[in-house]
Amino acid sequence: MPTQKTISKDPLQFLIEVSRPYSIWAWAAIACSIAAQTLSTSVAYIFRGVVDSATQFSESGGSMSVLLAWVIAYPVFVAGSEFLYRASGFTGMRWVTGLKMTAYSRLFEYLSRHSFAFFSRRFAGSLGSSINNATNGLGALIESLLWNSMPTLIAAIVTVILALTTNVYLGLVFLFWLMLIIPVNLTYARRLADASEASASNMSKLRGFTVDIISNVAAVHSFARRMFEVKNIEEATAEQRRYALKSWVTSEILLLINSIFLAFFAASVVGISFYFWREGVFTLGEFVMTLTLTGNIAWVLLFIGSALNTLATNIGEVRNGLSDIIVPHEITNASGAKPLAVSKGEIELSSVRFGYEANVIFNEFSLKVPPGERVGIVGPSGSGKTTLVSILLRQHDVQGGAIMIDGQDIQTVTLESLREAIAMVPQDPYLFHRTIKENIRYGRANASDMEVEEAAKKAQADEFIRALPRGYDTLVGERGVKLSGGQRQRIAIARAILKAAPILVLDEATSSLDSESESEIQKALQELMKGKTVLAIAHRLSTIRAMDRIVVLEGGKVVEDGTHESLLKKPGTYARLWTHQAGGFLPEEEKPEEREETAVEEKN
Repeated sequence: MPTQKTISKDPLQFLIEVSRPYSIWAWAAIACSIAAQTLSTSVAYIFRGVVDSATQFSESGGSMSVLLAWVIAYPVFVAGSEFLYRASGFTGMRWVTGLKMTAYSRLFEYLSRHSFAFFSRRFAGSLGSSINNATNGLGALIESLLWNSMPTLIAAIVTVILALTTNVYLGLVFLFWLMLIIPVNLTYARRLADASEASASNMSKLRGFTVDIISNVAAVHSFARRMFEVKNIEEATAEQRRYALKSWVTSEILLLINSIFLAFFAASVVGISFYFWREGVFTLGEFVMTLTLTGNIAWVLLFIGSALNTLATNIGEVRNGLSDIIVPHEITNASGAKPLAVSKGEIELSSVRFGYEANVIFNEFSLKVPPGERVGIVGPSGSGKTTLVSILLRQHDVQGGAIMIDGQDIQTVTLESLREAIAMVPQDPYLFHRTIKENIRYGRANASDMEVEEAAKKAQADEFIRALPRGYDTLVGERGVKLSGGQRQRIAIARAILKAAPILVLDEATSSLDSESESEIQKALQELMKGKTVLAIAHRLSTIRAMDRIVVLEGGKVVEDGTHESLLKKPGTYARLWTHQAGGFLPEEEKPEEREETAVEEKN
């Protein structure tokens, strides 16, 4: 099994990690950007040469060739700068697009290894937004570094060097102002990064909240709560506005401070340069160069704040995305975990202890299911039926005891191999917004079209699938919304049939079916269950009466265990539940109006 990669939560460290496959492009883009800005800033030095050589030529008959050399150097420097910037663009785009792809893949891979509990505590839309924040933030961070922050820094360095080579005092003035403004900008940049992270975090929650409402729009309409949800969104967006304003105000304050610095800087440099020129310390060319450098450094001082603002905003967005996703995994493979080897399919829970925080579900719970036995699990709500399936699939880890499959503790085998060995048909089928064929093939990725269709036939789904406009290529909609409940359930059953795992878990697998369809699918399930170890959770007791054995749970304990017939012969929980269902519900064949509704549903 490949080694699972860790991911740093530090934005810059993560940037380095995902940039490694594109290091050649990265260094090329950086080198081109540095060279381009160096040439661009050095144009001021060309101005000095042009003015001084022109002055000498006009006043004392200086060399025309020297003057022409300086004149020609100007377009060469400008063209060279532009060419290098374009080269930086061509190499940089390969770096940016590559690292975004790598970052997205790694973040999703890390996210996918989180436990069921992790996802149950978070909005799906918020997690998707976090991946986007981190990925897009990284891309924007590189663009800001390459073509904004780094050129600004290079311009400042080259300007100071040129000023120092012209006059030490002038160079020190330039250096003084840079040393004054950079710490101030860095301080505000840190504040802005924190504000941007808070804003991005709140925006992720807002998107998750919005997706949650849209996903449950049927409930919103049926309970006439549209305006209630509109008001919720208005309140959430108002809060987001407060976060955005705080971030923006911090940015504007920094730009205002830089503007004040710029005014005093320009006045001091121009005044000193004019004085030196009047006193004959500067040549006219040096005076022109100083004015040009002043313009350059003014641009640096004005936009260094903007560059750091952008950088801080990007870092805040990346930090938010990483902090939401890069948390320790709750369910992981043990060190040296090996694939589960299932030869018989025996399941044994031994002295299992498990609970959700203070809510204890199982305490010293034990249950053994021999190979190939079909066991029905029943009991009132809260008895532990669903939890039993969750800990078997290691969606949660037990806090004591052990769960064994063919003598192997499931906490010592790989998660993938454990879940490969178990086929599950849940009460609420998991369907993707993909074609019916793709949803069924999810059970076995390399299955042929013929095998997919054969599984659908066994699940009594082939007929309604072929009646659809595009047959097996029909898109089912988000979570299968375009299909009826019974149709979704049959797709899920077909997927489990195709998986052909040695252990089968049925969680109310026929709960959404009418009596006629249930009867047909029960036959398919009987065929599917042959040679497999089966755990079938049921609320509708008629669906498990033919099981080899029925286990009744109550309060996290096994209170009854036996066949349907044997359990009915003694007063107890199972007999009480059976009597309640038989007396409280009419058999479906006695309700023709329900059969008509189902027929219309199947036709649609």
